Amino acid sequence: MFGELREHLSERLKSVMPEREGGFAAALVLGDRRSLDGGITRDFRALGISHILAVSGTHLGVLFFAIGKLIPERHRRLRAVILCPLIFFYMLLTGMKEATKTALKTPLNFLPLTANKYKK
Repeated sequence: MFGELREHLSERLKSVMPEREGGFAAALVLGDRRSLDGGITRDFRALGISHILAVSGTHLGVLFFAIGKLIPERHRRLRAVILCPLIFFYMLLTGMKEATKTALKTPLNFLPLTANKYKK
């Protein structure tokens, strides 16, 4: 189910962008490297930044931060309730890679702090 959704979203990205950029976006956002241009992979390896293409804690951190900023500070408990399932859904969508499972520990450790920050 999640693999089919990932494939559909990947195809959608590639349909609204030029082929090379769509393949790059699909690899970066969804972890789908099937359409990634070989030159990009080679260049990223040569520069020592190929880890950027792997779905990892960075992706979870960006998601955590973006959703956190969208929900006002006064609704911090709601933020925590929304973030947990959303991060888990993203992990399922991207294939439950080991790097994301390991990285999930960090945002989950901060959720109680986020929910109780400046508790009145």
